[in-house]
Amino acid sequence: MLRVELLGLGALAGTLAAGAAWLMGASLARWVFEFPWTATVWWIPAGALCGAALALLTGYWSLRGVLSTPVWQTLRQNQGQ
Repeated sequence: MLRVELLGLGALAGTLAAGAAWLMGASLARWVFEFPWTATVWWIPAGALCGAALALLTGYWSLRGVLSTPVWQTLRQNQGQ
């Protein structure tokens, strides 16, 4: 379940980032630099895939210690804090 959540959040973040970059690039090219801009829309799914992969790798790497210990041990460690 954790992997699915990490993949979903990464895909959402990647889609939003790629879409915003695509819109900003098109806006700058048209209204600031005044030249035709011909970027394809496949950048948005590529951003979603990259975001999902990066979120999965970094999330799993940072949570590997928590995932390898039993739940009762993690709860007992945090009980005194």
